Amino acid sequence: TYGVTIGLFILLTTVGGVVLLGERFTPGLPIGGALILAGTYLIIVTRWQSEPGADEDGGGSTAVAAPPRTLERYAVLTVTPVLWTVATLWLASVGDEMGVLPAAALRMAAGTVLLVTFLLSMRRGDLRFAVSRRRDVVTVCLASLGGTCLGNLLYVYALIEAGAARTAILTATAPLFAIPFAIVFLREPLTRRVVLGTTLSVTGIIVVVSF
Repeated sequence: TYGVTIGLFILLTTVGGVVLLGERFTPGLPIGGALILAGTYLIIVTRWQSEPGADEDGGGSTAVAAPPRTLERYAVLTVTPVLWTVATLWLASVGDEMGVLPAAALRMAAGTVLLVTFLLSMRRGDLRFAVSRRRDVVTVCLASLGGTCLGNLLYVYALIEAGAARTAILTATAPLFAIPFAIVFLREPLTRRVVLGTTLSVTGIIVVVSF
């Protein structure tokens, strides 16, 4: 589902950025985007197949039972990239006038208020359990400072400076940067698919940025 969702997001945002925001279209956008998507798919598929439980019967089969396809799942699969696209194009259109720091701050504040509201109204018990362990709270807060806050700021900066189309394409490379940590800390194997996926993704990045 990640590949479908991010693929639709890239397609819709690229079209919206070029048509609605007047961003420059180059051959590097579709070519680089296709390479990045292909590389990301190979990386994700490799990680799925290496997860425990993928071969429980010991017979060498790596097939994983797919969840039943329902209308609700298809709706979520479609609505999610549409919402991402609308938010991205909207932010890109006003971010230049507002500035990077105010836009990033308002984006994070609005998201935080909405998530906390949902949590308090629907899953209050989960929140009580989460804050009961001080060590976990500190870990999440530190990770948020380094990852969410800084990542949010750089994402908004990229939207304003590079445009929505190119930013959307390059965000698909997120699994690529997790590979070194997965190999070192989680002891995941470096397979041919991972190497090929990394090569395709890096090539796609170069194509998008250069052309």
